[in-house]
Amino acid sequence: MSPIASASVYLLQLIGSFFLYLFVLRLWLQKFRAHVFNPVSQFVIKCTNPIIKPLRFVLPGVRGFDLAVVFMLCLTQWVLFSLVTWISFGVFPAVGPGVLHAVSMVVMLNCNFFVIVVIISAIVSWFPQLKNSPFVAIVNLLAQPLLSVVRRYVPLIGGVDVSPLVVIVGIHLLSLLVISPLNNWIASMF
Repeated sequence: MSPIASASVYLLQLIGSFFLYLFVLRLWLQKFRAHVFNPVSQFVIKCTNPIIKPLRFVLPGVRGFDLAVVFMLCLTQWVLFSLVTWISFGVFPAVGPGVLHAVSMVVMLNCNFFVIVVIISAIVSWFPQLKNSPFVAIVNLLAQPLLSVVRRYVPLIGGVDVSPLVVIVGIHLLSLLVISPLNNWIASMF
């Protein structure tokens, strides 16, 4: 691949990943009912509203999940995958396997997102002076549902909360046992 093609792929993945994580953040902020006046929520809403608002007329929410955001996640991932494949190999991927690949990558993206959130939550817990930060409020809102489930079954060990470690290991096991075989099956279609 030429240097220009490599630079193009890098920029596409950078911009695409930024928007993908914004859409993931919006999806889960809505699901967990984050306060709309939180500065982090405001940033996410203002960046994604021009794309999401028109889609809501066609795609309503279901059980707390905004289908317009889910659609944009899958569409953005599919377009990103198709463009990177086209720049790298000179051909567009088949639509069916490309869409399946995009959906599996969106699931993987959500897993990675929650690993990042749990790690940030664990690190931030070491600094009690940050507990009033709007960013920490969002991190805790997203991490606590996962951590509280694990805390019911895993006690403190020597005064240390190991629930973040258990959650991260669980997410990675899910990724290895479910998502990776699915990606391998989809890759065999190309």
